Amino acid sequence: MLDLAAAFLGFTAGLLVWSQGVRWVLSVRAVLKQGETQGLGVAVPMVAILHSGPWMLALAAFFTVYILRQPHHSAWVWFFSGALCVPPFMVLTVLRALRGIRRKRGLDAQP
Repeated sequence: MLDLAAAFLGFTAGLLVWSQGVRWVLSVRAVLKQGETQGLGVAVPMVAILHSGPWMLALAAFFTVYILRQPHHSAWVWFFSGALCVPPFMVLTVLRALRGIRRKRGLDAQP
């Protein structure tokens, strides 16, 4: 039961880190896009450093190395396995959503 709970918590933590990382990338992209018309100034370094995304990724990387470099309980393997399931899950979710959008627009011509 502990292994299942650890995998669920790992999946949840992976979703949190994933969402913050994607938000960070989209924030930098929005600032760069806005900078094409207005000039960048200090906006890109501010977003790149002060946003919570890179700090969340750094914290997750540090936490992972700290746990896995020493002897650990098997539940930690389940935790990190749950977290590693997030990227493929999100890719499949995005691909499915894009396919639905294409169908609504009539770009997928299926009989």
